[in-house]
Amino acid sequence: MARSYVREGKSWVVDIDITAFFDEVKHDILLDQMSQKIEDKQVLDLIRRYLKTGIMMNGKVERRDKGTPQGSPITPLTQKITFISL
Repeated sequence: MARSYVREGKSWVVDIDITAFFDEVKHDILLDQMSQKIEDKQVLDLIRRYLKTGIMMNGKVERRDKGTPQGSPITPLTQKITFISL
């Protein structure tokens, strides 16, 4: 939504609801952004594995293809890069 305001020529976005925003982050786009600054392939692989780690739901592990983990060691990094790449 904020992007559409910027495309319309607006300079300010005052109120945006980011509920579940980090649940929709696409891993490939986020990792591509990170690879522009991080050259170490082992670090990128570790971040990729954190992102892809499944989530325990009702006793079953569900795969994750999008979204960033909340409360994990890489949460501050992924959130900062996600907002910078908007």
